[in-house]
Amino acid sequence: MVVVNKADADLASGLPEYDHKISAKDGYGVPELEKALADFISNKAASVEAPVITRARHRARLVDGLSCLIAAREALEHGTGPELAAEDVRLAIRHLGAVVGSVGVEDVLGAVFSQFCIGK
Repeated sequence: MVVVNKADADLASGLPEYDHKISAKDGYGVPELEKALADFISNKAASVEAPVITRARHRARLVDGLSCLIAAREALEHGTGPELAAEDVRLAIRHLGAVVGSVGVEDVLGAVFSQFCIGK
């Protein structure tokens, strides 16, 4: 659910698609948003089959990961080779790792070399 604030300033006109437009300043759209949230929670969030993604960054990483998995499946279906499919799966795992907070060896080495001066 995408909510745009500052409806009183009419800043939402140039934005991409959104579900609700509100104004926290004067309360415009807030009752409708409250009802939509209550409906969403009672209908979807109670189900284990409908996970709730609360951050745009997480959604973007999950979408990227799904794209990688689709590419891997297509590579296998079209005979491109298991090596390329495996690389797509590795990329999907990295995208998922960004959501769940896993840290890879490259991340640790990157942090070490960016923070410390390692001389000769």
